[in-house]
This record gives sequence, structure tokens and C-alpha cells, in this order.
Amino acid sequence: MGDIFATDHVVKHSNDDCVYTFHCTNLLASTELITGTPTVTDTTTHATSSITISGIAANVAEVTVDGVTTAIGKAVQCRISGGTADADHVLTCTFATDGSNTKVTGGTLQVRDS
Repeated sequence: MGDIFATDHVVKHSNDDCVYTFHCTNLLASTELITGTPTVTDTTTHATSSITISGIAANVAEVTVDGVTTAIGKAVQCRISGGTADADHVLTCTFATDGSNTKVTGGTLQVRDS
């Protein structure tokens, strides 16, 4: 599976890895950029399901997903792997900006094997 914007209907197979992109342009002032080390957490508790979230960072190059290009420093990306079929995960992304703001956004990841 390829790059995914958090605003998309996001579905991955339990054996797939995907790059999940939180498109943050609408949360930032025109000259504001994401700084520091963002966090992405799975805020849903599943007794039988777990995903692995790694490589969390602000984008260091323009990223284009489904024809939409996001400028450098305007998105948070992470790699997601694993999961159990038929589990839904609520993801929360928190990041700081060079405007001394802390922003929070989120998305949903569904794991489906059929």
C-alpha cells in the first residue's frame, strides 16, 4: 500500500506496511511549519489488535498523494504495519510549530483482510 492522507478512507491489510500522511496545511498559518518531533499514537484500545507506528516525522520533501501536493514542513508522516483484521484504529497526531503552537489532528485506520 502506498502513501495515504489522513483525510482519506484509510484501509490496510494486516500484512501490509503503509506510509500514513497527516495533511496539516489547513491547520497552519501560511508561513508556519511543523518543527521538532511529532507524535502519532493509536488512541483506541484493542484486546486482540496492535499496530506498529514508526518513522514519525514532518515531511522533508514535497509529498503528493492522490494528486494533492503538500509543501515541505506541512505534513506529518509515519509508517504503520501490523494489525488484526476487522479492527479500527483512531490515530492522534500531535506536533509543534515554528509559530510556538501545538496542534493536534487525527485520522482513522481500518485493518481489513477481505
